[in-house]
Amino acid sequence: MNIKINKLSEHTGAEVFGVDLKLSSDQRVVNELTKAFSKYSVLVIRDQNLSPNEFYESAKIFGKVFQQHNKKFALKENDLVHYISNKDKFEDGKIYIPGEGYHTDHSNDISPPKTKETAGVAIQFSTPETLPSRNTIPMINTALNTLESGGDQRAHRHNGAALTLAIQAESVYSKIENEKVNWEDGVVLITPGTELHSHHNRGSKRMMSFVVQDEGLHFYLRTTGFSWN
Repeated sequence: MNIKINKLSEHTGAEVFGVDLKLSSDQRVVNELTKAFSKYSVLVIRDQNLSPNEFYESAKIFGKVFQQHNKKFALKENDLVHYISNKDKFEDGKIYIPGEGYHTDHSNDISPPKTKETAGVAIQFSTPETLPSRNTIPMINTALNTLESGGDQRAHRHNGAALTLAIQAESVYSKIENEKVNWEDGVVLITPGTELHSHHNRGSKRMMSFVVQDEGLHFYLRTTGFSWN
């Protein structure tokens, strides 16, 4: 297959040509798509004609398929495949718009869905007053960062420095530019800006930390410099 990937914007999204998802067992295709998904976050894979079961099988390229909580829009052929339509209506005739109301998707689950390329869950603290950023105050963002037992957060870097307060640190360590740094409960870890780092949990409990970053200024200057290794 001659796979072609075009960026759809400067920040997020890409379209993919030259892939037949019916051949999702092709390891080269799997590697190319998972790499692209990790880089662009959203993929539009063109020119597919898949049955519900074929769609389900191709979704496994990106990780374990998560059980949907709401089965209202499940297909009869495979209830793990749902449809999105602009033709569904309420009893009063108003068009039903999926996702229009407040909802949490599946991030509220004890073990939220993730791809083969991701690990951990972070909750960012923000306010409408700082939109379009996700900052807590104009120049600072904060988050609660977690990582499941046995999990590894992929190595990455960003221009903002990070202060990480370890809340649950049993058998947790970070690697900062290949230097291993063990965590301790109640101790603050400093990750300098631009340095490659990753987090690893070898304990029996979910890692938990409170993170403060000076990413706000970088957001407005468009110099966040975030990248995966």
